[in-house]
Amino acid sequence: MVSKQRVKQPIPKNDSLLNKIFHGKYSTPFFIILIFLIFGISFFKIAFLNYTPPASDSIQWRASAEALIEYNKTHKDQALWNPNIFSGMPGFMISLKAKYPYFDSLRKITDKFMNWRIFYLFLGAVGIYFLMLMLGFEPLIAFIGAVSFGLSCHFIGLLEIGHNTKFRAVMFIPWIYLSILYLRKHTNFLGLGLITAFLIIQLKENHPQISYYTFLMIGIYWIYQLIEAIKEKKIGKFILFSVMLLISFVIVFMAVSQIYLVNYEYLKFSIRGGATGLDKGYAQSWSFHPLEILTFWNPGLFGGVSPYYWGWMPFTQTSMYFGIIVFVLMIFGISNFKSQTVKILLTISIVSLLISFGRHFPLLSDLLLKYLPGFNKFRVPAMILVLFQFSAVILAGYGLKLIIAKLRENDEKFVSLVQKILIAVVVLFLVFMLFSSVFGKLSLT
Repeated sequence: MVSKQRVKQPIPKNDSLLNKIFHGKYSTPFFIILIFLIFGISFFKIAFLNYTPPASDSIQWRASAEALIEYNKTHKDQALWNPNIFSGMPGFMISLKAKYPYFDSLRKITDKFMNWRIFYLFLGAVGIYFLMLMLGFEPLIAFIGAVSFGLSCHFIGLLEIGHNTKFRAVMFIPWIYLSILYLRKHTNFLGLGLITAFLIIQLKENHPQISYYTFLMIGIYWIYQLIEAIKEKKIGKFILFSVMLLISFVIVFMAVSQIYLVNYEYLKFSIRGGATGLDKGYAQSWSFHPLEILTFWNPGLFGGVSPYYWGWMPFTQTSMYFGIIVFVLMIFGISNFKSQTVKILLTISIVSLLISFGRHFPLLSDLLLKYLPGFNKFRVPAMILVLFQFSAVILAGYGLKLIIAKLRENDEKFVSLVQKILIAVVVLFLVFMLFSSVFGKLSLT
């Protein structure tokens, strides 16, 4: 008896205009324009009509910088001291004009045709798009990943509350990861230039905590490359990669030293100074409770944002929501565990999630506060979840790639599994909607 075997049918060649747009030479410009239109139309008033959200942190900054701004209006020299805060403090910690504004800040350039908020959102999404292309994704999947990243509830929330430097620094994470992948693959001067340039730009946005987490991400990637080099006995190329990466770090330090050495000099006079850094209780403020992982799928649980929020943090103005669809696709992506990229991104996700727990996971948090250099200078452990969201989008791309491949193969068992999961997702969505309407009205006071 001859057993029946499923024969893979070759995909017929399609030279239609639609195929060229989605898969051919026109795909990248088409999808970049489409990303621009999505963000431009969705946030039209902010992007082109100069509307701005009533960001509380921006209003507070303006109040703290008012004395400096007024002084600079009537004096040729720049104000370097603010007498109105804490009985006086250095002005460079509050408001300092860049010496080379067109080099130091993209905002000066982009504001000429589009509000910087939406441009940076577009920039981060395009970074995800090119990163996913480099990882071998089809342009359509890369486009979906880019839009999912750019429309993340948390990133838009950062703009709403005025965490501007944090937001801008986060938008360069995809470009930095793309650059280090390129440097590892090619170990040439272009790769060296890319990683150096994007690290400098991110660090000049002056949000040390996001940059610290970015270097932590690079460290995880480097460890995986070391293990791979030892296994495959390709130490030479890895050493060259490491040397070029070290050269990049030296150049970056020289480029941003003006900002950070001045901050370091002032550090010893602040509550972050000294060998112990911040008080442990203060450093672990805004620790992310494990149960709040549920807000990844439903932002309304635990009340949503303040003043209705009743979770474990003092208050919160943003949500870590990125959607149950992205999460389900992420689970499918993790099933492709043999891929080194999946292993790295999964490690970044797990590490960032565990660190975000802070005081709810003291075994790790206390260890890092005591032994990891610089870690005790920062608070808000939940902030590291930006790495989780970055990784989740790409892992979801792997999940979508797997589903499309199985559907093309007409894998009946897999199709049945996907159908069952979709039904479960719909049921789960309805349950979350029900619980959100109940929990959102509860209060602990």
